[in-house]
Amino acid sequence: MRLRESLAGSVPAPYLDLLTDRYNVIGDVAVLSLHLLLRAYEKESALTVVRNRKNIRTVLNRVSKLEGDHRVAHYEAVAGEETVTCHREYGFSYRLDVATVFFNPSLGTERQRVAGMVKPGERVLVPFAGVGPFVVPAATRGAQVVPLVRADGIVHFYTFKKPKEIAGLSGSFREMRLEIRSYRRCGNVAQGVSRWVFDLVRR
Repeated sequence: MRLRESLAGSVPAPYLDLLTDRYNVIGDVAVLSLHLLLRAYEKESALTVVRNRKNIRTVLNRVSKLEGDHRVAHYEAVAGEETVTCHREYGFSYRLDVATVFFNPSLGTERQRVAGMVKPGERVLVPFAGVGPFVVPAATRGAQVVPLVRADGIVHFYTFKKPKEIAGLSGSFREMRLEIRSYRRCGNVAQGVSRWVFDLVRR
């Protein structure tokens, strides 16, 4: 969808040149980066995206550059409110809060290219692992992956287990004072063995 063309009748001609057709879609969240002079038209911009992309539930407008050690921008909700979403990329699903973590869907092709270079049995270190878009594909290819994330009290844990082993693992997390916020199975890696992802918070 060409946003500028769709808004030609709603935004005055002098402002149309400030409007870019590019915006990011992360799961069911669309992220616009509207010029300051277009703030009066942000609601119409958001509604145009929602009308043309039926899967979009929330539209955010980025109002700052990437900031801090975690490279997170500030956003304003223009349509909808929910910022937690599930983003699919090359067969993998990532659950994330767009408002609190860095994730660039435009890098998906590059992440796939890098993952394609990984060989079974290799040891892979992934600094700034984030929600795992480099980690999960590499682990699926049989590598021993160590993700590094700087996030106080937050732990993302990836493992290969049989379903019957999950209850015991969950008990171990509780003994370590780790609260399980969510966990999910992300496909099979061998007969009866699945890849599991845990989102944990240290209490």
